[in-house]
Amino acid sequence: GWDAVGGTDSDVLISNFAPLGFIFSPPKVSGSRYVVTHHQDPLEICCKPSQILVGNLDGSGELTNVGQDDDPDTLNDELPDISGDTAVWSHVVADADAIDFDVMGRKLGGALTEVASARGFQWFPAIDGNLVAWEDNRRGDTNIWARRLGKKSVRLTSKSGEEYEPDVAGDWIAWWDVPDFGGRAAIGLKNFKTGKKVTIKRPARAFVGAPSIAGKYVYWYEDSDFFTNRSGAGFGTIMRAKRNGTGIKPLFKESHRLAPVWNGYTSPPKVTANRNWVAYHEEFGYSIAEIDPLYPAAQIGRDVFMVSAGGGKPRIVSCNKGDQAFPAIGRGQRVVFLDSSRSSTDLVTRSTPAGTC
Repeated sequence: GWDAVGGTDSDVLISNFAPLGFIFSPPKVSGSRYVVTHHQDPLEICCKPSQILVGNLDGSGELTNVGQDDDPDTLNDELPDISGDTAVWSHVVADADAIDFDVMGRKLGGALTEVASARGFQWFPAIDGNLVAWEDNRRGDTNIWARRLGKKSVRLTSKSGEEYEPDVAGDWIAWWDVPDFGGRAAIGLKNFKTGKKVTIKRPARAFVGAPSIAGKYVYWYEDSDFFTNRSGAGFGTIMRAKRNGTGIKPLFKESHRLAPVWNGYTSPPKVTANRNWVAYHEEFGYSIAEIDPLYPAAQIGRDVFMVSAGGGKPRIVSCNKGDQAFPAIGRGQRVVFLDSSRSSTDLVTRSTPAGTC
């Protein structure tokens, strides 16, 4: 019944959005531009590589295809990121009866650049300025590698365990540090210029999500009681710390009436931040529907929220029905996210939070 409610409070950038490939590709934003993985012709999803498209957040102009979908060796292009006028993505090809992921890049209107290529997978790239980081499993386990465009690649991590989902801001790189053998996740950071390395460890009972780094701070989703049977388990908050690992604080209490919920029905929450605001999605609608069969169908789904980087009340970004998820924040309070309120998955945007619904 959610699709019969009608109405939308967001602006559609791409209808019938298809961020599909070997890995799901959420949108990314830099300033006034966004980058996505998409099939402009939905009939090609079965048979042709997806495109890496760059567009303007205000909806003006045409979409620019920067990927390699016209290369006969391409299986797919996916997992893009953008900084200014430079996009990077993971390029998938077939190699000796197996698939291989490499990181490629291109400036708008410029030539194709090979960012990372080696045995194993190079994927999940993140870029800011001329600094690119990515996941790399050329040595077996997953590590974070990085390089400045035009310079040599450098391995940033080497200990046992897995390091995932890097984010880049200035000279700093943050990642999700997931130990082997049941250890609890932490936030890893390194200054690519100075070599300073920081690990932000959290209590064993807490779930720690992947980080977003912006300005002087790093942010992540955390549920302090996730691995317990306490009544507060399932409700989390957005945490903030300085890049040197000090000043750790929640931006609001986990007991807040709008505190985000995550119980594992969907992918772990991933935050997105600029210098003043942090956006994220949560799955309260799915969680409550699991225990309450009378919960209204129109309310089932995820919602996108925003909170000040200095802390305060969470603000719902959209009152649309159905499912809203995978936000990417631009300048100010401008957010791009996936939305299902029109009976399809669309890429949409809002310039301010909706307030109350």
